[in-house]
Amino acid sequence: MKRISFFLTFALVLMLGMTAFGQDCTVSIASITNDYGGGTQLNAGKTHVMTLHVTSLCSPGGTYNTANGITIYTPDGADFGPVQGLTLPVWDSFGWAQKFTNHFEWNGTAYAPAAAGVAGPAVGEDIAVSFAGVSFSPANGLPTGLDDDLWTMTFSTLKADAGKHICIDSTFTPPGGVWKWASLAGNPDIYANWYAAPVCLELFDVPDPAPEFTNCTNPPAFSHCATATYDFNATDEDAEGNPNTALTFALVSGP
Repeated sequence: MKRISFFLTFALVLMLGMTAFGQDCTVSIASITNDYGGGTQLNAGKTHVMTLHVTSLCSPGGTYNTANGITIYTPDGADFGPVQGLTLPVWDSFGWAQKFTNHFEWNGTAYAPAAAGVAGPAVGEDIAVSFAGVSFSPANGLPTGLDDDLWTMTFSTLKADAGKHICIDSTFTPPGGVWKWASLAGNPDIYANWYAAPVCLELFDVPDPAPEFTNCTNPPAFSHCATATYDFNATDEDAEGNPNTALTFALVSGP
């Protein structure tokens, strides 16, 4: 769980529950919107919302203070647009005395505080978001037995960057730097699992083929002295190659 400068293409199964590691404590990617290719690519030129899932099934009991940093970076110069980290209602319901969603930008040697929505197009640099919660009572905090979505990170990509990559990894961020859950019940601290390597997704310019009319190879002829109708049939594949996308067309010339 650290900042890593190389990348590895990682095929994700972006389905809720498929990223958990049994009776373990994990932070994982539940889903990313506008993905493509079965979770190995992102549809370039779109806005993407990454939902992060947390399990605390390894905990022996009680509640925890937490600090988890997640980084989005590019190894080959893709512009991943403004990054915005947000917490979901489940996280907000844990009764924190203080909770933090802090943004950081890598300046070449260390993370420096940054405003939410900061962009990061430079090769080798990255943007991180630290999700942290502090409780002073064992009645509040991250509970044992949790299996739910807690945070999101939103970013955008450009069509011009097709063929480049966006990577996601765990990271250490200031002030504490550690990636751990501290027990409020006197139990040992927990260091939650992340993937064995950075999750790197290729940006792909998804084709948008024109619709194809399927029943006008021999255009019918009608008398000009009577009203005529004809039912045109067409198919149009969506961005994932699925047929029967809803299609609207209209007469552009003629009476």
